[in-house]
Amino acid sequence: MLMTSFESFLNNNIVQAVLGRAVVFVVLIFLLFLNKRIFRHLQKNQQTIHLRFFEKVIRVLLIIVAVLLMFYGIEGTQRLWTMAFGSTVLIGGVLGLAGKDILKDILAGLMISIYKPFELGDRVLLKDIEKPSTVDDITIRHTVLKTMDNVKYIVPNSVMNEEIVTNTSFRQKLRATFLQFGISYKADIRLAIHIIRETIKNSPYTCPNNPANKDLDGYGDVYMIKIDPSALVLETTIWTEPETDNFLACSEVRIAVIGNLAKAGIEIPYQHVDLKMEDGGQLYLGKMDAIKQDGVKSEEKKPESPSDSMMGRRNSTIKMSRVYLRESPAKIKAEAEKFCRFFQLNPKQTNTLLLLTEELTEMTKSILQNDSSYFWIKGNRSKVRLMVQTTMRLDSAQRKNLMDMSTVENTSNLPGFFRVIKDVIDHHLNSKERYVWSMKKDNTNKKLLEVDLNKKIITSLSDDIEISIQNDKVRIIVYKDLRNLEK
Repeated sequence: MLMTSFESFLNNNIVQAVLGRAVVFVVLIFLLFLNKRIFRHLQKNQQTIHLRFFEKVIRVLLIIVAVLLMFYGIEGTQRLWTMAFGSTVLIGGVLGLAGKDILKDILAGLMISIYKPFELGDRVLLKDIEKPSTVDDITIRHTVLKTMDNVKYIVPNSVMNEEIVTNTSFRQKLRATFLQFGISYKADIRLAIHIIRETIKNSPYTCPNNPANKDLDGYGDVYMIKIDPSALVLETTIWTEPETDNFLACSEVRIAVIGNLAKAGIEIPYQHVDLKMEDGGQLYLGKMDAIKQDGVKSEEKKPESPSDSMMGRRNSTIKMSRVYLRESPAKIKAEAEKFCRFFQLNPKQTNTLLLLTEELTEMTKSILQNDSSYFWIKGNRSKVRLMVQTTMRLDSAQRKNLMDMSTVENTSNLPGFFRVIKDVIDHHLNSKERYVWSMKKDNTNKKLLEVDLNKKIITSLSDDIEISIQNDKVRIIVYKDLRNLEK
């Protein structure tokens, strides 16, 4: 009796329909899982775009077939299926009107997967997307592009198939990227080219691509491609493995090149403002609220009276353009004179500032012996700082020079003040923590300094001299209060 009831239950049309569709659903889930596993296994060794595309195509086909099987056999739908699939005109009309864009994208995806104008992971550039992107994924309808800042663009396959796509990795086992560096007109071009070559060669992110270039072990060469109004432009190509993060590689190479150029004393030009005044001219300034690296950025407004203008100028702080010590003394002096004219310093203040400038630059040349040292002035009408900064590049020759400088035989013949400064630099160079020495606060060399200070113009005219050292950077600062010289 029980068996008869169960058999009658199974023979029920509704139960059979539900069970049939459940079986179809379970088989669909299994086939989708199997499809994904098979294609993921195939893509382990080779990330090709046609494998990704056909994985999505098979997935869609499986879903469509499953949906058709689930609806097939339902009472009242058989005549509808017969009419629909029996009429090619109806099918063509529906597909032509409603599915034109869909078919266009599917066919474009098929063409992309067959002819492979780009691959997964390739670095491409489209005219409507300003940033370079990598091909992240492809479906039957669209291609996914990802930028360096992790923004994803969904682009229809038809657009990718019709647009002009710049692909720097086309049919290359390695990815190529062009890098440009600007150097100043006064820089040693051959030295800059050598530094860029060696930096790229020694980078852990780059790899060789041209075995014929034996001089660089297969790495790309560096060329001067153009002369800009403010820079000589050098260009090179770096190559990276497909699995290497290309954006990271370019960033690290740029950072390393800029650092090595700076250590060699090669200037990378940048826009700055030089403040120039006619002799006897008058400039009305309001508050200067920002200072750029090598020039002056100001906010101008016309005051109500000349006295207000002079008060604003007195309180304004400016930073003059830096001048390398390898330049002529006349050019360094001209920068100091420019500062004096701007604040309309009196003759006594002007002569003091010019003397301090000359003494500081000459003393620095003899002590640091580094052609990458540069000088600048920062201050206002009341207080001024004269500064020299350099990066000590300790190759073997310079290390020997520093050792020779610190020996008793050499330093014993130097004036006391110069000897103290040399010892401070020698002993604290390359210290990770910032070390600051002050002439006023030096108790260790107090007796030695007292004998020599009055003999030096720089020490007798300045209020204090400070040396700041951290790693390989050395800065010498001379402080002067100009208010004492106003009368």
